[in-house]
Amino acid sequence: MPDLPDVLARPPWPPARRRNVLALAVPAREPRLVWESGQEHAWAHPGGGADRKLELREREEILTKLETKDIVRIDAATNLEKSDLLRAMQTCEPRFLEHYGIVRAALAKFGLEVLDVIFEVAKRAPSCALEAFLRVDSVEVAARIEDEEMLARWAGAHAETAALAFLPSALGSESAERKRAMRFLARLRREGHETAIRAAAASYGGAASAEIDALFAPEPLPSRAPSLPSFVDLASLPMPKIRADAIGDEARERLVQLLSLLPLGAARDAIATVRAVCEPESLAALGGTLADRWALAGAETKHKWAILAAGALGDDMVARKLADWTTLWANEGSHARSRLALDALSLIATASTIHAVPPSADPALGFRAVPPSADPATVALMHIDRIARTMKGALRANANATLELIAKERNLTHDELGDRLVPTLGLDPSGSTWLDFGTRRFRVSFDEALLPELFDESGERLARLPRPTKSDDAERASRAVATFKGLQSDAKKIAPDQVRRLERAMCTQRAWSAADFRGFFLEHPLMLHLARRLVWLGESGATFRVTEDGGFAGEDDREVPLGEERVRIAHPIALGARAATWSALLDDYRIVQPFPQLAREVFALDEKTAARSSLDRFEGRAVAGERFYSLRHRGWGFHDYAIGKPIRGGFLAMLETEPGLDFLASRPPDQTLCELSLRRGSGGPATFGELDPIDASELLRDVELL
Repeated sequence: MPDLPDVLARPPWPPARRRNVLALAVPAREPRLVWESGQEHAWAHPGGGADRKLELREREEILTKLETKDIVRIDAATNLEKSDLLRAMQTCEPRFLEHYGIVRAALAKFGLEVLDVIFEVAKRAPSCALEAFLRVDSVEVAARIEDEEMLARWAGAHAETAALAFLPSALGSESAERKRAMRFLARLRREGHETAIRAAAASYGGAASAEIDALFAPEPLPSRAPSLPSFVDLASLPMPKIRADAIGDEARERLVQLLSLLPLGAARDAIATVRAVCEPESLAALGGTLADRWALAGAETKHKWAILAAGALGDDMVARKLADWTTLWANEGSHARSRLALDALSLIATASTIHAVPPSADPALGFRAVPPSADPATVALMHIDRIARTMKGALRANANATLELIAKERNLTHDELGDRLVPTLGLDPSGSTWLDFGTRRFRVSFDEALLPELFDESGERLARLPRPTKSDDAERASRAVATFKGLQSDAKKIAPDQVRRLERAMCTQRAWSAADFRGFFLEHPLMLHLARRLVWLGESGATFRVTEDGGFAGEDDREVPLGEERVRIAHPIALGARAATWSALLDDYRIVQPFPQLAREVFALDEKTAARSSLDRFEGRAVAGERFYSLRHRGWGFHDYAIGKPIRGGFLAMLETEPGLDFLASRPPDQTLCELSLRRGSGGPATFGELDPIDASELLRDVELL
């Protein structure tokens, strides 16, 4: 019997903790007003002028105008006496209270004396009342505000006072009021006010603090095993293994019960101990099967744990399935299911690389360690990145949020994160892999567009993968066919983004350290195919290409020594006359480039153009509306009929068109180009000669290619 982790070896369900019901009373606390700098005076004098005395006849005239919806001066409306302001608060329409700042003026001038009237105003002009309540620090506000959203906004501004008001109900006996108080405490904690809640609890004594400690502790596993839905047939589920030995029926049932509690944090922690010792492939099979059966059973969100289980246990193959479901369901309009699939994919993406055997362990343990080339997290990240680039709406926003979180944690730009998102697809160091049919083998490599190429064992190019025959090993051939389909699918999805990313790096002259250049290109079996087809430029000024044997050769085809200097993809402007030499050399070797580098159109500025801040060279040219979409990949953005491109150095280029681009339209109308102008981020005009020559050339090329 394998050595089971504790959560599977014995029932992991802890005894239930009984809540200590407390009888607390909200303490009396003197209310106070809290003003921001200069705010009290600004509210009391919204017209900006000094107070002026008003005769009784004039006050009555002002009040009559307010009540009959006539226009008066703001200073006149707010320089009334206390009784008049109270009358206005009780009779004026909400829009007039807001426009003239009546409630603000009353609070600033007369303070807490007008609080009762503001509570009345809250029923018909909640926004005006809330603005005033945010300045009042008092437990009475918590007791008397009826609107939950308004109360939550106030509580966020006065967290400790709000917690003092909520805690007696939250720590008291079960009731609707307790549930309400718990909602507010949970929201305060989410908004970062846990310290204020704990301070308020401490003022009620040690018992209250102990209950808050228990309340804020991670939710534990339940005290009894959860029941499983009917689509879970335990006997037919794949069996996880440890050292090639099955963990057993009872342990499998406990594992599925733990999975059924996802996304509970305690369940994730318990599952992590199982992942650490079980064969990754066997766990992935279990997670994938649970997700399949959930989908076949109707994919009810109340059993979302089944698809989250695929994320908690999944490998690179499961990641592909979840990515396909994410886009499929989104396109079908099943947005809740699509979000769940993305959530599951994110679980794989944010997990550590699953190593069944530590790198220093003895491989004789009997099961496959997951090599870096098959890292599930990398594959999942790659698919999330694709979803963020190609999908729309909330799904795109959610995918971008996941990527931004990961980039922030690692202090990376989006393109720097992109360097780390490229899966190696299980390729060997040469950038290829073998498909084993048993009696026959076929080699897979990749072309300049990162599309798979097939060769037989003699090196002859094949148009397609041959069908398995009777002489082949059926199991090996089936696995090989599935592997090739996976390579085709992944390559088709990731190739365009990788090519665009490197082209963008050339245009912005992004550089890599020597270590990153080795890791992201020379030692990366997929990106190596692109690296070999480009001309690179070192800090020393030396240009080189990556040879088939991993060396560096210059334009004279001699070896180029490359130390620890930074390198970048050479732009033809930086190459100058050397571009023609390099072009001839790559032609001799029949090297096809992944994007226009040496054959790229370049544009130099003459003195007259360099001195200008706007150009009319494109005016009058007709462009099909859909052509403008191509500019998105080159850094252009579209907002309210304007089209612009931010450029290094704090510049912004703007291209005007007629009749104007409305990107809310299903198909933008055809356009006529107008002026191309350049300005600084601060708004002032800039001349084109201030741009880096490469940036200027790329800007003009973008528009010319339209």
